Amino acid sequence: MVGAGEFDHARRIAHTAETLARSITSPHYQAWALTALAEALVGAGEFDHARRIAHTAETLARSITDPDSQAQALTALAEALVGAGEFDHAETLARSITSPHSQAWALTALAEALVGAGEFDHARRIAHTAETLARSITNSRSQAQALTALVKALVGAGEFDHAETLARSITDPRSQARALTALVKVLVGAGEFDHAETLARSITSPHSQAWALTALAEALVGAGEFDHAETLARSITSPHSQARALTALVKVLVGAGEFDHARRIAHTAEAVARSITGPGSQVEALTALAVALVGAGEFDHARRIAHTAETVARSITGPGSQARALTALVKALVGAGEFDHARRIAHTAETLARSITDPDSQVEALTALAEALVGAGEFDHAETLARSITSPDSQARGLAALAEALVGAGEFDHAETLARSITSPHYQAWALTALAEALVGAGEFDHAETLARSITSPQYQAWALAALAEALVGAGEFDHARRIAHTAETLARSITNSHFQARALTALVKVLVGAGEFDHAETLARSITSPQYQAQSIIMIVSHCDVSLSRRVLTWGLTMAPSIHLLETITKVEPSAICSLAGAID
Repeated sequence: MVGAGEFDHARRIAHTAETLARSITSPHYQAWALTALAEALVGAGEFDHARRIAHTAETLARSITDPDSQAQALTALAEALVGAGEFDHAETLARSITSPHSQAWALTALAEALVGAGEFDHARRIAHTAETLARSITNSRSQAQALTALVKALVGAGEFDHAETLARSITDPRSQARALTALVKVLVGAGEFDHAETLARSITSPHSQAWALTALAEALVGAGEFDHAETLARSITSPHSQARALTALVKVLVGAGEFDHARRIAHTAEAVARSITGPGSQVEALTALAVALVGAGEFDHARRIAHTAETVARSITGPGSQARALTALVKALVGAGEFDHARRIAHTAETLARSITDPDSQVEALTALAEALVGAGEFDHAETLARSITSPDSQARGLAALAEALVGAGEFDHAETLARSITSPHYQAWALTALAEALVGAGEFDHAETLARSITSPQYQAWALAALAEALVGAGEFDHARRIAHTAETLARSITNSHFQARALTALVKVLVGAGEFDHAETLARSITSPQYQAQSIIMIVSHCDVSLSRRVLTWGLTMAPSIHLLETITKVEPSAICSLAGAID
């Protein structure tokens, strides 16, 4: 199991971890920590040790006075025991929970765990008990939730008919539709297409039935059943839902390389979309179809549909709804290469957006339109639009979003000018950081660094430099990344807010690990005062560096930075340490 020299080291780790586990005063969290340890032991193949740790965890769990917390701890422990092969013990544990609701949930979770372990007969038996308990729950919503969860467990055990009967027994129509829809999804995943279709067609809620049939149609495309998929989508009765399903089918067919079939379906989808009576829903359907047609390379068809959508959109009475519809249409027209038309529509959308009386809704509409105008090449107009927002914070947010859109369009100079004009330090830093990362992708490393360094706030500059260093690591520029990281560290240490400082230093640990600077990363991690961020840093280091350093960092972390999250990390370093740890806590 362990070499002579390694055993002493593993024992030392175990003793520090034992101190950690025993230092947790809450029985709930100590039980959780030991349960996590038992699961790790199962992963390491140390089943006997896992069982002994589980017994200790059980004693702690039973001492928890809050019924819900106790049930939660016992449920987690029962699942861990399934992994250790302790099926009967796991069942006894779950059955000992006194609340019918909590016991039903525990037994359902246990049934799912047994399915995962291949214990189908045992899972079915447990599921039957869970069903009886679930039916005794008086709150209809809670009962529906419990039965829906049980439906999934039964499907996993191959009990399709029982699962369907259970779903149909739910009295609340909405909950029943949800359960049946979830069952259809599981059946589709299991390749049970015929059963899924029969079940989907039996769902009485039009919306839920449409969703289920759409999911099935998409799965059938993946299985090469193109005609069947089309027939299914066409059978949806609601025009809006059918148009949405057919449009989704067009996208899936394009992805499968079935362009001719996609074009044919698109014509049907257009006819269905035109039959929708509500103008808002019709515009939504037509616009989505236009976007799908662009993906299929059908630009002329997309343009024609966009023109129709425009006519319908202009009939919408509410300024906010009409502005949103036209803005979505602008994006579709840009995709179809109709830039002039997109600009004209955008002007109308702007007038409408400015007439919206609710300030937040107006800001949302103007910002979305500004981003759409970037796609149309209307950079100056987009900027004017964003600057016209009167609220300083909202204007800054809009300008930052616009700067990011300009970066995406490759308009780096314009994006930089715009970003520097933002008065809010937070949003300016956001925009400049996005630009710096994009410049790294374009090979403009020095320019990117200059940008990040120009941020005046130490806090935001540290974050920007950390993001820049991470981008440089991704580009293989390790030396440059290390240099940037050193500067960022100095800045991070000058941040007075302890939370923000810890966050910045943790981001730098990630960069240093990526650059192979493990010793420096360790030094940084040791200096972090926040237990939460320090634990994150330790986990990043031990998950990527060599075993020797991992052991050292983890041993120190368990002693100096107690966190139950670290217990789960030990197996990544040395499974044998788990064995010694089990002996120490046992």
